Amino acid sequence: GKVSQVIPGGPAAACGVKVGDEVIALAGRSIEDTTSHERHRTLTAQVGTIVPVTLKRAGMKFTVKLKLADVL
Repeated sequence: GKVSQVIPGGPAAACGVKVGDEVIALAGRSIEDTTSHERHRTLTAQVGTIVPVTLKRAGMKFTVKLKLADVL
């Protein structure tokens, strides 16, 4: 899905995620191949965990390393 909000100063902003980016994979697994429960579990793992997030922006795919915190 598309990113609808990025909290200024939050972990997503810190690794370069922008509103409108399309999330295509979390932790190496395609969004299409995971359930919403699996995605939620990945993003609410232990604070400090690094999760690779693959995004698509303006037709370009790239991966960022999101450090999980209490607020994403």
